Amino acid sequence: MAVDDNNGDLYLVWADARWTGVDHATISFSRDKGMTWSQPMRVSDGPGDAPTFTAAVAVNGRGEVAVSYTSLENDPDRAFGVDQYVSISRDRGVSFESRRRLSPVTSDIRWAAWAREYFLGDYTGIAAGSRDFHMLWTFPLFPSPTTVPPPIDGIIGLDPPIGIDNPLPNAPFRLQSDVFHSRTR
Repeated sequence: MAVDDNNGDLYLVWADARWTGVDHATISFSRDKGMTWSQPMRVSDGPGDAPTFTAAVAVNGRGEVAVSYTSLENDPDRAFGVDQYVSISRDRGVSFESRRRLSPVTSDIRWAAWAREYFLGDYTGIAAGSRDFHMLWTFPLFPSPTTVPPPIDGIIGLDPPIGIDNPLPNAPFRLQSDVFHSRTR
């Protein structure tokens, strides 16, 4: 959730499957301190079959709204390759520009921690300055560019069977950040 300090507008983002059957970054806003809310709107504009998650929102000093999110859109199988994106609205959340990829490379989520499923953590965020946005996220590092972690047998969402160690314990992570400067109007 974010608040526009200039006028009190509220912005709420979440992942919602109503658009295509898989989760996409979605926004709703309120112009009256939360008494009423706009119709939800899909923000992530990648392929319809590519899920997005970890959506975050911020409003800069110019009233521009930024929504950041993680997407599987660069993974043809829509399974493990994740990237970080941001979309900007310059009209108080009514419409959004095309997404901008922030991550320098696609990361394999199988190197992430195991917490009933592959888990990048709640370590993504976005903050706003007077004219810019500051995005922060984590992504797994690989021991080498050609190393692919082994698959985990079983169903995603369940803990690994008792007696079987996590095949990717204590995977290293990198903290990545980017500053997106809003262009001058």
